[in-house]
Formats: sequence, C-alpha cells, structure tokens
Amino acid sequence: MLLQELNRLRLAALSLGFYDLLEAMAKLLERECTLLPSMAHPDAALQMTHAANSLRHSELARDASRLIVPLQTNFAGGLSSPSNTVAAAD
Repeated sequence: MLLQELNRLRLAALSLGFYDLLEAMAKLLERECTLLPSMAHPDAALQMTHAANSLRHSELARDASRLIVPLQTNFAGGLSSPSNTVAAAD
C-alpha cells in the first residue's frame, strides 16, 4: 500500500516538475524508518529504505514509465519483480 501511494505521489511530482519533492520524500522515509517501534514487522524498515533509495536513483526515479515495487525479502513471501521497476541504488 505504501509503495502504491508513493508511486502516485512520485508520478504527480514528475508531471508537475517537483523534483525536489522526491528527495524530501526519501528523507521522510528514512526518518520514519528510524522511528519504527521495536515491535514493527522486520520487513517495514527494509521496504522503507528500499523506497528511499529508489527515489534517490535519479535516472530511474524520474522515469514515469517505471514503478517502485516491493523489495524481495524472506518476509515478503517471494514477490516477483516486473521488468519495468525502479531498482534500489546500492
């Protein structure tokens, strides 16, 4: 659900030329990741970090034809990634 809404926001920001919003969203996700309670699902921090890194990967994050998809983890149940995704910048 988070990535679905993030993709909507990202596409709106791209269409309006609000490129600084992408960096602001990445910072916000990183900040929220540090504030997660200890009882939060282990996948939450991984997915939020993945989303923040994806927003910062400038070439792919600014391509409106690509979507940010969930990171494959042991917690996510082995989701497969389509070919038109934004990969995390490692």
